[in-house]
Amino acid sequence: MPRSLSASVLVGLSLALVPVCFSHAGGEHCRMQSPEGLIAHEWGTFTSFSGSDGTLLRFSTNVAEGLPSFVFSRSKQDEHATPDDHARHLKTAFSTRQRMETPVIYFYAPEPMAVNVRVDFPHGLITEFYPPVSSMGPALGKELDTGPTNGMLEWRNLRVLGHNARVSLPKIEAPSRYAIAREADEAHAVQFSHKGETHTEKFLFYRGLGDFELPIRAEALGNDRFRFSTTEKSQWPSVFLVSAKNGQVRWSVQENVTGSHEFRPIAGASDKDKGLERLISELREAGLFEPEARAMVNTWKDQWFAGHGTRFLAIMPADVVDTTLPLQIEPTPIETKRVFVARLEILTPELERQIESVVSTGDAEHEATWKRLREHFGWMGRFLPPAVDRVAALTPNVARIERPRAK
Repeated sequence: MPRSLSASVLVGLSLALVPVCFSHAGGEHCRMQSPEGLIAHEWGTFTSFSGSDGTLLRFSTNVAEGLPSFVFSRSKQDEHATPDDHARHLKTAFSTRQRMETPVIYFYAPEPMAVNVRVDFPHGLITEFYPPVSSMGPALGKELDTGPTNGMLEWRNLRVLGHNARVSLPKIEAPSRYAIAREADEAHAVQFSHKGETHTEKFLFYRGLGDFELPIRAEALGNDRFRFSTTEKSQWPSVFLVSAKNGQVRWSVQENVTGSHEFRPIAGASDKDKGLERLISELREAGLFEPEARAMVNTWKDQWFAGHGTRFLAIMPADVVDTTLPLQIEPTPIETKRVFVARLEILTPELERQIESVVSTGDAEHEATWKRLREHFGWMGRFLPPAVDRVAALTPNVARIERPRAK
């Protein structure tokens, strides 16, 4: 049963939310409160990129990309960080197989309360977060020796405010994906004190990266045929295939996926809005309230259902989320829902051949070759360098083209 903040009862044992309704000129508006205890809902994504055979490729992302200035990085959190530490954090482009993008945790409480929250990322590193934290791991700089692993954040004595608390949120200077998460406006604000300053937000935010594989595989078989396979027994609630080109979007979806399944995008231009609404419905079915599900989809719809490229969007099983990213909250919520989407961008054999045709006509001038590649495939963004590496590795007569250096 899809979950909505306008529902009078949430099905499930005694985990009920009571609607408290107010009449106004536009009708009746209901806020959901739990009479029994704390509720925590989280959404987030893991993004990967693979060749047509399903092999995951490492890609780079500027760690500080696209976030408001008030968000904390590891170097900003560490009071002993030097100017060199800050510069290294901003310029370092980690090359990994997974990017954990924009997890947010919303809270709903019957009354103001203090909570402790800890998130672990055993095979990854948490690179940014807000509010600032009580502690983080590993120690700043250690990741340069060990790689992105053993990530951890902890907020102690985080204050969850009441549903009617009036708060002032930090200003966001420019359009940002971060701001869209605030659209779930029924979520209770949280506050955290750090070095004498109070930080207020509608959620806990963090993101990171890791060099690991989820228990799934995506393959492009050619001629608009794709395969999604699970490598463990977990059932994946919903798996979407989305193919976008020149503003036209085709998609298909399968539910309760285990083992190996073949997909084809629906022939012709399918209705993008229907695809977005179907995804919202599936996210609600997985446990999110409707405003939360819409905030998640609105955050990523320009990358999920627009532009160029082909990708799987797979709602992750709860046990896979908990293994990949363990979460502890004290006191224990009466309900915790963690809804993550694995986004698997995939090269098709046809696209690999197109890249090969450009690379094979190149010369020793790598900059000139990269200029031609960007002219043809600039829409690939951060995924273009690993795509070129893959084509060079697959094609004996194509020399490896050195990646452009970060400036």
